[in-house]
Amino acid sequence: MRRQTRYDLFSSIAAGSISGIDTIQEVADAHDATVYQIALAWLLEHSAVVLPILDTASLEHLVENVAAASISLSNEEYSRSATLDG
Repeated sequence: MRRQTRYDLFSSIAAGSISGIDTIQEVADAHDATVYQIALAWLLEHSAVVLPILDTASLEHLVENVAAASISLSNEEYSRSATLDG
């Protein structure tokens, strides 16, 4: 079995460009979370073999990132977010 390593850089998240996506903002509002936490929660639920490696510049961001692991998206929220193309 051949294993592959895949690196995805989410510079659009770091640049703040996903903040304008209404669907993610609606999900974030429903969970009292940020759009960045929802994006991370989606990544964590997306695959059992995907491990996001975060570059955290402050304690505040670290706390926010860790809190994203406790967000459980409903099937509908997950599906809505999965269909975004942005």
